[in-house]
Amino acid sequence: MPTRITPHLTDHRVLIANGSPGLRRLLNTLVGTLAMPAGIDEACCGTCALDTLVETPAGLVIADACMDQMDGLALLTAMRREARLARVPVILLRDPVRDPTPSHIWRAAGADAVLDKPLSLRKFAVSLRDTAERTAVVHSGAGTA
Repeated sequence: MPTRITPHLTDHRVLIANGSPGLRRLLNTLVGTLAMPAGIDEACCGTCALDTLVETPAGLVIADACMDQMDGLALLTAMRREARLARVPVILLRDPVRDPTPSHIWRAAGADAVLDKPLSLRKFAVSLRDTAERTAVVHSGAGTA
C-alpha cells in the first residue's frame, strides 16, 4: 500500500459518514494511511454527520449516498446551505445498483468526487489526493474571488 499521497490533510480533520461499520473502518485505515489527516471522525448516518460537522469542522467529508435518516443528497444540500460547511469538499460513495443517480447530478448537488462501489483503491487514492489539494486551496484562501 502506498504511503502518504499528499501532505494537504495533515492540518485538517476528515469525516467519514457511512452506515456500514466495516466500510467506515476500512475508509478510516485508508485515509489515515494515504493522507495522514489531523484526525478522523466517523458518523453512522447523515444526521450524525451533520451534527458532527457543526461541532467539529472538517476539511473533507467522505459520505455514502445511501444512509439512514439523511441520505447523501440531503447531507450535501444541508452542507451547501450552511455558510461554515458550504466549501468543505465531499467525496461521495455510491452503489450504482442501489442508487442509479448519475454522477453529474451528485456533482451538481455539490459533490467534489463521486466514486462507485466496489471501490477501486487507485481511484480512491486519486480522488483523495485531488480533493485534498482543493481543500488546501479552499482553506488557504487561494483561488477565491
